[in-house]
Amino acid sequence: METKTHWKTLTNPDYIGAYSLNGKDLSVTIDKVARELVTGTNGKKEECTVAHLKGLKPFIINKTNAKTIAKVLGSPYIEDWSNKVITLYPTITKLKGEDVECLRVREIIALPTLTE
Repeated sequence: METKTHWKTLTNPDYIGAYSLNGKDLSVTIDKVARELVTGTNGKKEECTVAHLKGLKPFIINKTNAKTIAKVLGSPYIEDWSNKVITLYPTITKLKGEDVECLRVREIIALPTLTE
């Protein structure tokens, strides 16, 4: 099977995005969460909340995802999120009237299933 490259991996290669999940859920472990200066695809620098994930690229957390993580993990404090598992999934949202891909956090943890 041929491996293909999603064009967005070339424009923002430092962070995980919806395109990284190939349409599937992904359970990840948070290493740490902090505010960091992030350089966007247009070169603009912006301070963002970033979750460093064990074994993966970091995940930029927006307000919607921060609220869901706090609910799922039972704590609004980012220090309590370290070493906890969350499940990311790709979906579509509206941004300036346009449908765009985005990452969201499931309200339940998707555990891998065993197959015989």
